[in-house]
Amino acid sequence: MLNQLSPENIYFDRLITTPPDGEFHYQLDQNLRYVPEPGYYDGPPVLPGSQCLNDPEPWDLDPANLQQNLFYKYIDDINDIGLDYDVGSPYVQPLAQVRIPDPSAMPKFNLSSELSIIKRCRTAVASLYGMKTGSIYYAPMKCERFWCPECGGKHGFIHERRKNSAYTKMNHGCLPKNRAERREVVQGFLVGQYVFTTPEVGREKFMTREGVSKIYDAVKRTVKAFEPHTDILSGLHPCGDKHPDKFHPQVHVLTFSRKGEHHRLRITPERLAAIKDVYAQELRDIGFDGVRGPGESIKGKLVDVHYSFAAKANQVLHLVNYVTRPLGAEHLKAWQESDNGRDMIDLCVRDLKGFRFIRYWGKWAGCKYADKQNVIEEVQSFINEPVKFLGHIHMADLQVLIRAGDVAKIGRDLYARPGPFSKNCLPQKRDPAKRTRGK
Repeated sequence: MLNQLSPENIYFDRLITTPPDGEFHYQLDQNLRYVPEPGYYDGPPVLPGSQCLNDPEPWDLDPANLQQNLFYKYIDDINDIGLDYDVGSPYVQPLAQVRIPDPSAMPKFNLSSELSIIKRCRTAVASLYGMKTGSIYYAPMKCERFWCPECGGKHGFIHERRKNSAYTKMNHGCLPKNRAERREVVQGFLVGQYVFTTPEVGREKFMTREGVSKIYDAVKRTVKAFEPHTDILSGLHPCGDKHPDKFHPQVHVLTFSRKGEHHRLRITPERLAAIKDVYAQELRDIGFDGVRGPGESIKGKLVDVHYSFAAKANQVLHLVNYVTRPLGAEHLKAWQESDNGRDMIDLCVRDLKGFRFIRYWGKWAGCKYADKQNVIEEVQSFINEPVKFLGHIHMADLQVLIRAGDVAKIGRDLYARPGPFSKNCLPQKRDPAKRTRGK
């Protein structure tokens, strides 16, 4: 048989002869080669090539992915003959067993079940082992819902996580531990703030996840045209402060520049007018009709883009706090009490579930921040020690350890049982009183 890999090399199997008993104990395999029948032994191989009788040929089907190979064979046959009339084809039965997900059979969104998730917030606690100190760290698990009194709203866990992400970016990847460290970090920055609002006319047709994403992308394209090489933090607010029951999406954009880079915070009226012109064009491209910029000679309502800046530490802290602030339980209450609040509930609770409200652009691009708790990463950034996940315990068990004095609080909703070593891997002296109480 001719070797397909090297046409010049030819190998021969041993000659097949009829045995003395007159019976022929060989059969053809799928590659048209004679092989012994099952149960018949004709001796060891004569030539090295005889040991490769069972090797698959290059044209053989891949047994590891047989279903896909059959599908490709089906496509080839359809291309050759146009229709598949051969019901007995070997690939018909496997293809008939392939289950394609039915969209109508997918589980439907249950609003009451989604709203009740907050009852399970902080009922489970993650246990982590410090690889250097041997300490055991306990971090309660959050529900990550904005209508939760613990997670949502101003200074909730979602808000703190967003702020920590921003301050970590400003501090070269190191998380400031307290307000004093945050103040020291922001003192070296000058911050400009853009507020991009949307026209009231035609706003309701963007009351979907796709519509909100289009507005966010329009702002991104506008900002990148004027701030291509700047550290940028952006945040989307689905509604305003004065009328939280109404859909009024607005995107807040913060531009960060370090002091001493000779970056002018004040912008000229001509530059702001140019930004409005580009933003008006972007809004028209995504479907907003009747809007224009100050430099355009068409009819329509002027777009609103506001600009301000901050140079003092307190002002910068305030801007970061405001832009990163999530929705809260007060918003859900306002929607439930409003006559038209059902649309806002469907949008923010269902459609925008998992939506990335905080995004980084410019030189900070590439940070895929999400409002989701990452226990290992958050604990490691706070204690500066690698940890290993051990499992979960119930909150009641953690409270028992706290009351017994075995566990102490070391951060916001973070607890630790001290280990035998320090962070320098040196043995620590234990308190004799605690040693006696432990006995």
